[in-house]
Amino acid sequence: MKRKIIGIFVMTLLITSSFLTIGNAEKTKYEETNESSIIDQFTDKKIQYKIMETIPVKQPLVKTEGNLAPNPSFEGGSGDKPTGWNSFAEQKHWDDSEAHTGEKSVGISGVEHSYHDYSWYSDFIPVDFTSNIYNISAWAKGEGEHIEDQWAFITFSLFDKNKQSISSDGLIYKIPTSSEWQVRYAYATCSGEIAEETKYIVLSVGQICWTSEDPNPLFNVYIDDVYFGVTENSPPETPIIEGPIEGNIEETYDFNVIFNDPDAYSLFIYIDWGDGTNSDWIPVWSRPDEPGTYTFNHSWAKKGDYIIKAKVKDEIGAESDWATLEVSMPKNKAINTPFLQFLENHPHLFPLLRQLLELT
Repeated sequence: MKRKIIGIFVMTLLITSSFLTIGNAEKTKYEETNESSIIDQFTDKKIQYKIMETIPVKQPLVKTEGNLAPNPSFEGGSGDKPTGWNSFAEQKHWDDSEAHTGEKSVGISGVEHSYHDYSWYSDFIPVDFTSNIYNISAWAKGEGEHIEDQWAFITFSLFDKNKQSISSDGLIYKIPTSSEWQVRYAYATCSGEIAEETKYIVLSVGQICWTSEDPNPLFNVYIDDVYFGVTENSPPETPIIEGPIEGNIEETYDFNVIFNDPDAYSLFIYIDWGDGTNSDWIPVWSRPDEPGTYTFNHSWAKKGDYIIKAKVKDEIGAESDWATLEVSMPKNKAINTPFLQFLENHPHLFPLLRQLLELT
């Protein structure tokens, strides 16, 4: 029996308006906001999924060149199935009643159960996540009334060289579904052992009800123009370090690292404090068209001048140039007493006492 189990992967997701080359869009909030088990239609097993909500942002539409998805606009086929796609859902349809481009689209209607997987799935697509990051997208349109948490989705599954599924955890991505065509797209990648093990993916598009409330079985979802292809990767931009350039030892100071990545992937920041300590790689999220900020704090134990250095790398290892900020810690930790403040304000008085108190 074929198994379709969604693998662990990281995706940065966007939703754009349907008629503009560059339109109003929504982008994923970078925290997982809900999770639940969904009954997989191929194995009747529960798969643990997580979903992410969205926030507005502007971003151009998905590229169309280099598409690895089979029959992405669902034009050719026979019987009730387009070439390169299949579905076990009884409520599936493939027809010419709606289409984003061309003449046909696929869809799902008659959804009666919450947390069930009603989807179309593609043939196996060869991938190489050790070298590439991919774009993934699909257009969707709804017809009829539906409850709030009933919508179209796109995701993909990870498989090894023997076409066996790799993981039982995954992410599922919501396409806002209205009477107008909308697209959801993402930069998709996985890393580490999973990237090395993954040799194929299977795309999935469909309809789901993400709540215990009964869905409206009359709600119909159309899906068209699926895209999956390699995207070019650029290194993150050189970050900017902001913070005080002078202070007292043994006092903690905040420093902001401002980062940006043109490809909008999840990123990692590394900061070297110049005193033999560092932050190691800290995961952060990149927002396209909107630089991100991560706040570090640090204190120095000895007086002296230090050079703070920071760099950013993306998920496939492309690194930015170093950013630097020179700071000076010339003083001991401040002691706020009237007498010491008097000495500070009268540097020519009591020179020997000032030397003993290290105020010079």
